[in-house]
Amino acid sequence: MKGQWQVAIDFGTSNAIVVVGGPNAWISPVGFDGGPTLSVGVFAAENGTLVVGRDAERGALRAPGRFEPSPKRRIDEGQVLLGDREYDVSWLIGAVMARAYSDACRLARTRVQAVVLPYPIGWGQRRRTALATAATAVGLPAPRLVPEPIAAAFHFIGTRRISVPPGRCVLVYDLGGGTFEATVLRRTPQGFEVLATGGLSDVGGNDIDAAIVAYLREQVRPDDTAWGQLTRPESSVELHAARALWDGVRSAKERLSRAASVVVSVPLLGVDAPLGREQFEQMARPILERTVEVSREVLGEARVPPADLAGVFPVDGSSRIPLVTTLLHRALGVAPTSIEEPHLAVALGSLIAPSLRGATRPGAAPVTPPHGMPPQGVRPQNAPPARPQNAPPARPQSAP
Repeated sequence: MKGQWQVAIDFGTSNAIVVVGGPNAWISPVGFDGGPTLSVGVFAAENGTLVVGRDAERGALRAPGRFEPSPKRRIDEGQVLLGDREYDVSWLIGAVMARAYSDACRLARTRVQAVVLPYPIGWGQRRRTALATAATAVGLPAPRLVPEPIAAAFHFIGTRRISVPPGRCVLVYDLGGGTFEATVLRRTPQGFEVLATGGLSDVGGNDIDAAIVAYLREQVRPDDTAWGQLTRPESSVELHAARALWDGVRSAKERLSRAASVVVSVPLLGVDAPLGREQFEQMARPILERTVEVSREVLGEARVPPADLAGVFPVDGSSRIPLVTTLLHRALGVAPTSIEEPHLAVALGSLIAPSLRGATRPGAAPVTPPHGMPPQGVRPQNAPPARPQNAPPARPQSAP
């Protein structure tokens, strides 16, 4: 992989994190629609085009029945009805990947030769096949698959130079927008092995954001009809206001890691509402305590005493909340290793894992045409163009 352009697409339940890497250790996150992440929602236009990102969210206002907000949650269903047509879930995921890949190539100013897809450690062969099929169905190079916690661990030991000798164990604490996963890994001469894993499909940073919005509604004119417009937008103006509110809430959540109190602007009401760290932690604590309890259970299942851990690695965007570190340290007696951009850990780690000695390189899932290929004429927006005449061939990565 050294000297080769590659892109990692960390496909989440709400957003995708995309990182592109090239020769001479050049690595950069890819931005979308003015932000650091790509919304994974997919909208099916009347002509069959699958639209993603902010355009998909705008389309959902006109025809909510044509919008799927989280294809990853539907991966076991095979097909999804959008409007009056059924679409294979792999094709919906592929539409998002096509946009991610296209923008990565644009940033790299060349056709990226290799695709890396991190996946939840608990996914079986069928789900991994669906993920790989999603990429190849829209013309991406055959992907290499990497378990998310192993990718994260390699980011810490590779980029962050955290020492984990063979035989020692680490806990990867992955708190995303919509889900949580805790995994105990043991370092081996060949890479990492999974000792135990567990998670919560109904807990994530989005739940904390929703708790903040509910709190603000209680504090600021709770009976005002504008709240209905903010929580259930039906026009482009209301959608813009709702997006501004949720963006403001997420920003406030991040700023509270450095400040004792912040102000959140509530659109349509024209009010700046104060939010203190104490109030925020009261809302977040019950949610975060559930994740800490799962972490303890996973350590028990792995039969690894917390004192024997070589590291506790919080990853994904919601793990940067200071209360996460406090609760983990208090429960385990081990200080977590905090990093500046935990939301990039999985994507960055999946890029460097293959180049590190002893990296675990799981074989890519078999790539076969899905049972529900896209209807004739259906094409995802921003699908990668056909390979240019002089472009390097796209080859699947072999695995030992």
